[in-house]
Amino acid sequence: AEHKMELGQQTSAVVDFEITPEHRGYEEYTVKVLPWPGESTLANNQCRVGVAALEEKIRVLMVEGMPAWDSKFIAQLLQKQKDIHLVSLYRLSSDKYLSIETDENKPGENSENVFPEDAAAFRKYDLIIFGRGAEYFLTTERINLLKQFVRDHGGGVLFARGKPYANSFPELESLEPITWGQEVEGDFSLRPTPAGEEAGLFSDVLPGPKDPVWDKLPPLSHARESARSKAFSQVLANGVTANSRAFPVVISQRYGKGLVITVNLDGLWQWDFFPAHEGTSNIYRNFWCRLAQWVVSGWAAPDDPS
Repeated sequence: AEHKMELGQQTSAVVDFEITPEHRGYEEYTVKVLPWPGESTLANNQCRVGVAALEEKIRVLMVEGMPAWDSKFIAQLLQKQKDIHLVSLYRLSSDKYLSIETDENKPGENSENVFPEDAAAFRKYDLIIFGRGAEYFLTTERINLLKQFVRDHGGGVLFARGKPYANSFPELESLEPITWGQEVEGDFSLRPTPAGEEAGLFSDVLPGPKDPVWDKLPPLSHARESARSKAFSQVLANGVTANSRAFPVVISQRYGKGLVITVNLDGLWQWDFFPAHEGTSNIYRNFWCRLAQWVVSGWAAPDDPS
């Protein structure tokens, strides 16, 4: 499509384009401005725009064994999104659970443990988000079903609060894109990597690596070093300490047809609760919503050649 604008005395104008995608998934479009007579620099006359087309709501199961501020804020945010159907499952004690469904057709809460027990139940979801205390929900059989959900069904798994279990959990560790090391001492800031920009997670809805907004956000904490890199994993964002030491904080890995993401930090809720400067107030919302859409759409995941 093409629109002609007469700016007159104005310095800018808003131009709307209606796009009707032909199929579900991610598409990139290029917006171009024709050169002015005698214009010397044409490099900034075009930009790319990514559009994700969904046929139905993203179905998300959020599982939290050790509820905290982070899980509360993430759940509240996702509940408000019109394109997300969220089921939240919390472990309150050894034999007490709370599940909350936000679908307008079936609102409410109950005390059942609704964690999927078979492959059909897993396939009801597009994305499963784990907070802390994953060991309270996952048995050997459930882990095998979870891996099948990602590998064969193309599902997504997001570990949203760093290391999702206490001590070690070898059966689940094989699914994670990071091998855990020691805790990082002190605060740090988040910095997108070129890989994160190239994959489409940053530089569109989320600011790119060079955007100064990352310096304005409240510092983060409670992360871990990566003991070693796993094959086929990608570091999409680093944590950077005051002495410029970098370590992975957003890591992705293909697993068959699906995708697994680890957010290696806790305390991100501060970005929403304490917006320190102009231009930073939407970063928290955009980060989690963009991440959920990105995982489900498989934007960084071409078809598995196997």
